[in-house]
Amino acid sequence: MRIVRYVVSRILKLAGNLSKGAFFAVHAIRPSLRLTIPERAGPLVKTTSNHSIPRIVWQTNFSRRVSLNIYANYLFNRIMAPTFEFRLLDDDGIAAFIATCDGRTQANYARLQIGAARADFWRLLTVNYHGGVYMDMDAGLVWPLGFTLGDRRELYITDQGDRVTNYFFASASSSPLIEDMVLIVNQNIEEGVLTSVWDITGPAVLGTVLRGRDVSIEDRRITCVQGLITNEFFQYLDRPAGKWTKEQQTKSVTSPN
Repeated sequence: MRIVRYVVSRILKLAGNLSKGAFFAVHAIRPSLRLTIPERAGPLVKTTSNHSIPRIVWQTNFSRRVSLNIYANYLFNRIMAPTFEFRLLDDDGIAAFIATCDGRTQANYARLQIGAARADFWRLLTVNYHGGVYMDMDAGLVWPLGFTLGDRRELYITDQGDRVTNYFFASASSSPLIEDMVLIVNQNIEEGVLTSVWDITGPAVLGTVLRGRDVSIEDRRITCVQGLITNEFFQYLDRPAGKWTKEQQTKSVTSPN
């Protein structure tokens, strides 16, 4: 089955790359075209089955108005996860959620000055509270999500360097693993020693907690890949600051106490 999943992934990757040319053509003709992703979209196929991981996909973007390319990626994932509810929070939605958290978390979140770091922290807090699946806006499923998860209690994936990444992960609520990740993020912000989003709130935190643990981890190539249909140009089209790797070169990730 792994071989079949890998072949399907390669076919989808090829098709996705071919489609990008069409999206660039549309953008050249209609550069101002934007579509709105709903804050909440119910499953395409309703089911009464109970699972350890709730059938909810969590995503975030600074705005729910996105380019055609990002919108198409969203629709593709909906098809690949038909029994899942999709929820997209913009900056205001995340702020409203953070306002319900404990004082320490609120204070440390307020110190984060880069959007990607805030999104990193939020995804851990949300999945731990509600349970479900987190996916970046440029992530694309390469195998039906329901079949991938089955009745696991968690699933993490590795990136190109075989390191655990955080652009996709899934978990039941109240996970001791994610609670440890949240603790580390709080400590990293308070200590103020680390300088990269990757280390303070990002994949390094997951890697530290999961190292040596008996946890479900899969190769991204048979689960979920970045840039399947979209790319960095379309993802940051309306965000002048660009990707976090550029933003942190001119701005500190955290503010002083």
